Amino acid sequence: MPYTQNAYFSRKFIEMKKRPFFLSLFFLWLASSCSEKTDFTLKGKIDNLSSDTLLVYYEVPQSKLDTLICQGGEFTYTFSPDTFTILSLILDNQELLPIYAEKGETVEISKTDSTLTVKGKGENKLLTQIMDLLKGLSPEDTKMKVDSFIQANPESFTNLYLIDKYYTRNDSANYNDLEPLTQKLHGIIKDTPYMIQLQAKIEALKNPNKNQSILSLQAIDKNGEDIKWNSLRDKYILLNFWASWHPQSVSERDSLKALFKEIPKDIKKEDFIVYNISLDMDKKTWLQACDEETDLWKHICDFKGWNNFVLRNQNIHQLPYNILLSPAKRILERNIPRDKMVDKLKQHIKPKNKKNR
Repeated sequence: MPYTQNAYFSRKFIEMKKRPFFLSLFFLWLASSCSEKTDFTLKGKIDNLSSDTLLVYYEVPQSKLDTLICQGGEFTYTFSPDTFTILSLILDNQELLPIYAEKGETVEISKTDSTLTVKGKGENKLLTQIMDLLKGLSPEDTKMKVDSFIQANPESFTNLYLIDKYYTRNDSANYNDLEPLTQKLHGIIKDTPYMIQLQAKIEALKNPNKNQSILSLQAIDKNGEDIKWNSLRDKYILLNFWASWHPQSVSERDSLKALFKEIPKDIKKEDFIVYNISLDMDKKTWLQACDEETDLWKHICDFKGWNNFVLRNQNIHQLPYNILLSPAKRILERNIPRDKMVDKLKQHIKPKNKKNR
């Protein structure tokens, strides 16, 4: 009898000890089941990547950057969207590939040398259909199909891809043709940062004498701090554009730094500062290419490449390039040659200009 009782209590004790374990398994299963229903997953394989990272640019519901790690060109990227989310992969050729994320969805992309494929539902499926439709068409037929799609689908986020690839990345694009198309867009797409910037660019081209100021600039410095644009309202600023992958712009940057050592002290006293804006898209590469900073000489980057707001807003398509701004952020000069830089600074930065700054 005592043996039987001991065996019974021993068995009960073992069962009680097992319960937390099985309960843990149950909750883990429950959590994974919920995760499968709420997570968005992006899978892909991109051939011939020059880096093991890709930048992910979130546009909706808020703007932010993230980094995606690749292994042999393959990656899996998962997050839980609170609501419909638009993000873009910034590809090696600096093309934006929009991805539309909803809870529980999986999107697969693949890219070879000449073929880009997106597999998914809803907007992602629509994006694939229009990309397939445009394959092999002549430039005239491509424009006709793109315009027709935009007009027929004014709320489609696929328009971001079409406008970016077939209009704004084409130096010979006719913005007079693009404007009536963008005016027909409606819904959330018109409130995306991309479309807001595009409208500002169209307005600047329509009224070249109207938008001669740069009133905002979003980027981080070498220390990861946001640039406080408003805090620079008392400074003359030279925006110098360069990229680590563009040797001529690196050489120009270095020669300007040597030149600025010769700037007269009265110019430096006028709160003059240089911001070197990099078009790099990989933070590690950018930091390795930056030289030493001083109070006069700073490095910033937004990791958007040619999608930098100032470049788009001012219709800049070349490197190296520079813009001189007054303290009121009016554009004083564009693309000043190195041999004329000091003379231009002396012309604009002097005591009699203080009342008109």
